[in-house]
Amino acid sequence: MKRFLRRAQSWIERRALAQLHARIDAIDHRLESMTALERRLGEVQTTVETTAARAAASIEYSQGAAESEARVTRRIEAIEQMLGAKPQGDA
Repeated sequence: MKRFLRRAQSWIERRALAQLHARIDAIDHRLESMTALERRLGEVQTTVETTAARAAASIEYSQGAAESEARVTRRIEAIEQMLGAKPQGDA
């Protein structure tokens, strides 16, 4: 009877350990997946931040160009006015 109980206990322990190892493997797999996702999210965040910075620089450049063009137009109009030319709207 003792032999039977020892065998049963050994079988139960082996089965419990096998289940425990299977659960640990599943948890390890999930952790690896989460780590890979975290790494990818970091890459995506960097890409988004870089794109946003480039867009901001482009907008600032465009605004500067538009302001510069407006200043040049005003200067030309002022010079024409000083020279006695008619404003273009009157022509």
